Amino acid sequence: MYTFSSLLAVVGLTSCTLSRLEPSPCTSDASCQSAFGVAYRCRDDGFCAADSGECATNADCAIGYGQGAVCSDAGICQGATLLETCSLWPDTLSFPILPEETLLVGTIFDHSLDTHVARFQSAQLAL
Repeated sequence: MYTFSSLLAVVGLTSCTLSRLEPSPCTSDASCQSAFGVAYRCRDDGFCAADSGECATNADCAIGYGQGAVCSDAGICQGATLLETCSLWPDTLSFPILPEETLLVGTIFDHSLDTHVARFQSAQLAL
């Protein structure tokens, strides 16, 4: 017959951690959005919480969550995904892009043409 102490020992040894995790409070909506997604906001108590994130158009998401947020087929705001044929420069650019912090300039170049590659390099140099 198992005793309570042996059962407690088994539960204690199979737990995920024997120490307490210390949560780190959020300081901005951007920190929550980068960790969990565009529909998260930093609450006054320092914890991230999800907004409803409901939308009808991409503009609804851009207004609520900044550039780079799009409306999914399910009507929920989410971060835009970058197609494999696209690239970001600088590569440290992250979404969502907040208009008050970032000026976004977009270009389209066909990298299979030498003239477009030269124009692309000129655009990078100008920025």
